[in-house]
Amino acid sequence: MKYLIAIMLLLCSLVARAELFENWTTQEKVLYGTASLAMIADYKSTASVLYPNQGYKEMNPFIGEQPGNDKLTAWFAGLIIGHYFIADQLGHENRKRYLLIVTIFETGAAAHNVSIGARINF
Repeated sequence: MKYLIAIMLLLCSLVARAELFENWTTQEKVLYGTASLAMIADYKSTASVLYPNQGYKEMNPFIGEQPGNDKLTAWFAGLIIGHYFIADQLGHENRKRYLLIVTIFETGAAAHNVSIGARINF
């Protein structure tokens, strides 16, 4: 739970800095928030089947089959922040498309996790 709180605080501190989003439309901000929530759902569902070890393996080659909780938390926190910086470099139309793709991908990952028995508890 403390890791989720840390991620949420990190996300809130990023969103609270209005100047970071000054050239974003309201729709783009909502899409970023939605993508971030999808990433958090993926994080929570992944953690629920990896800890305690239920015999599942993470499929992400960047963090390994059995990442520690700290590594998993750092990965998803980095994703949330990294996706902001990538999206911020894109023009308005590409930013919307990019954030929509991220949302669909992360929602799909969380849905897959739930389909194999994961839970998303907040």
